[in-house]
Amino acid sequence: LISITSEVVGAAIGLKLGTAMSRLFFHYAAEHDREELVSTAILGLGSIVAACSVVLALVARPLAWILLGNSDQGGLLLLGVVGLLLNVIFTLGVQYLTVIQRSTAVLTVTTLRSVMYLGLGALFIAWFSLGVYGAPLAILLANAFAVAWLILPLMVRIGLRFSRAKFGSMVGFGVPLLPGQLAEVLLRFSDRFLLGQLAS
Repeated sequence: LISITSEVVGAAIGLKLGTAMSRLFFHYAAEHDREELVSTAILGLGSIVAACSVVLALVARPLAWILLGNSDQGGLLLLGVVGLLLNVIFTLGVQYLTVIQRSTAVLTVTTLRSVMYLGLGALFIAWFSLGVYGAPLAILLANAFAVAWLILPLMVRIGLRFSRAKFGSMVGFGVPLLPGQLAEVLLRFSDRFLLGQLAS
């Protein structure tokens, strides 16, 4: 349920901005406009992620009681969801590298992020004996490091710029795609949920 909740929240909050950014990138001929589009997507999504993380921190315990039947797992739920939200921001950077055809850079950053996740997961679970908290904590830290390594230098290079018009265009393109993405996420996790509920 934590994985399902994290994926659904991440998909909903992401608003398919990465897809919209990739689609609209070539609508602009000037490099200035393209960089402003990317900066707008990152700043807009980053603001949404920050706001949702604060709200989730406040309601994590009651939400865990509703979803998991145990309010003590609020911290675990918070770790899982925030980790996935950071992944949404990281994905924007990866999609930008894909758009400008930097395939080697995409391979490098995604591989290093995966290695960091696996290493931290093994460290937290096997060495520090954190149990079930080890995996979501590893995801959270790996995605946080990945965002800091990929997104922050990118924002320094292209500058902090936000265009309400461009953000509105991306949201207008991405929102109609959300139902399909949410349905895909739920379909992907439905077998796990059914097995968990029906297994004797």
